[in-house]
Amino acid sequence: MWWKDLFKIFIYEDPSSGPLDKISMQLPHLILDLKDCDPEKLNDLQLAYEVLDKLPDQIGMVKVSPPILFPYEGGITGFVVIATSHIAIHTFPDDKYAFLDVFSCKDFNVDKAAEYLIEHFAAGSADKQFVCRGKGFGGKGL
Repeated sequence: MWWKDLFKIFIYEDPSSGPLDKISMQLPHLILDLKDCDPEKLNDLQLAYEVLDKLPDQIGMVKVSPPILFPYEGGITGFVVIATSHIAIHTFPDDKYAFLDVFSCKDFNVDKAAEYLIEHFAAGSADKQFVCRGKGFGGKGL
């Protein structure tokens, strides 16, 4: 399948086992809660589109669709599908708050992604969580 070339299986050389073996994949998931954001930026559909459109390139990901956004009375919800998973955003301008997720089956610079998002939404502070998902997942379906 065409997308198999987009994934890199992480391998290591263990002298005791002889040949190269696959290790359990660790799939990075960045979870951001942005606080005290600029409400105008959180309600700016064009900005949300640009952030979702440009972030994949900033962190070495491949977009497979343009960003899809759903404006609603309380803010914006949107996502962009990347070859290795997705990036999602949910904004709440009245609360000056945004929730963002960056999940991938490929390693990426978590700090760079967080800084990019914090800067673009002018967050006063951010709670950042990083989860390594996929423990025990061998990546056979990739």
